[in-house]
Amino acid sequence: MPTSSWSLGAELIFLLGQRGGGRRGCGATEELVAWANRAVDADLEGASLAALAGQTAPLYPSEVDALFNAVLDELDLPEPAGHDELFDAELLVVCDGIVREESDVNTALQHASRVTIDAGFPRRYRQWMNLAEDVAIIAHGDRAAFTESLTSATVEDHIRRLARETLRALPSPPWLPPYLALGRTGSTE
Repeated sequence: MPTSSWSLGAELIFLLGQRGGGRRGCGATEELVAWANRAVDADLEGASLAALAGQTAPLYPSEVDALFNAVLDELDLPEPAGHDELFDAELLVVCDGIVREESDVNTALQHASRVTIDAGFPRRYRQWMNLAEDVAIIAHGDRAAFTESLTSATVEDHIRRLARETLRALPSPPWLPPYLALGRTGSTE
């Protein structure tokens, strides 16, 4: 999961996806504790958040999961509607980072590819998978299979174009804005 250039809210979206089901998911215990520490450092407040940030090894997944759910409630963050919306939200966050030039396009392409794989290769992500495959093909000196105009010199332009197209085509889930507001003003309001 990329973390260095992403907002707290974007990181949280990625963590929900990594857990495989939002609040109902499991796993990513170390990453959740690390995220909570970054949130506290960014002046987000709450008893559950402080308790999650204070967890130390050995980490007990059931305890971390319970604290994490309490943090989401404490921050008044709504539940993602389902896996498809969660995957779409991840891809939208990645695309927004590309368009705003806040993330490295090649790293973002890798992240978009991971989302595509995790989502089970849905048709609506086909262009991302094709582009990722073509980038790998041209890196080996061969001709792109899906994108005729793609060359090593035009990769970043193609990634940016596809990011803009994706932002226009995929609807933003209604629960996403409060997540993205995290850490921007110190609250979700």
